[in-house]
Amino acid sequence: MQLSARASPEIWRRAEKAGTTVVMTHPARAFVLLVCSGLLLAACSKKDPDPQAVPVPSGAAVTTPPPTAAAEAAQIPTATASAAPAPPPPVVQQPPIDGCCAALSSAGNATKNVSDKDKFLQAAKICTGIAAKVKSGQSQRSSALVTIRSQLAGVGTPSECR
Repeated sequence: MQLSARASPEIWRRAEKAGTTVVMTHPARAFVLLVCSGLLLAACSKKDPDPQAVPVPSGAAVTTPPPTAAAEAAQIPTATASAAPAPPPPVVQQPPIDGCCAALSSAGNATKNVSDKDKFLQAAKICTGIAAKVKSGQSQRSSALVTIRSQLAGVGTPSECR
């Protein structure tokens, strides 16, 4: 037996004792559904006007006046100025991180703990690739050292890598 939410408190108590389910009805739910569907229908029923064609002049009817000598002279300096390549940005020399790579390799060989040894040796492998980028100026030294230290999470970092 199902009871409505509008039942009196006495009926609720009896329903709990009897073990029947109580169905909650909300009359506002149907109203909200009706209003939302009406708004959706109204919003989707509007039709956009058909697009209008834009007239394009034909190539035969358009004539351009010949450029004057002053206009040609004004165009020449701008063409040569834009054709000159911009100078490349200067490469800033940074201290190398080769010492850090060597310290990681030696720490990996000296460590007895297998997981620490793996972390040191993996960081040393990554370090050699990053060191080349630091030397060429493609990467900053500080960001390279941060990347290497992140590989050593939970393991002491050598002083050369700080």
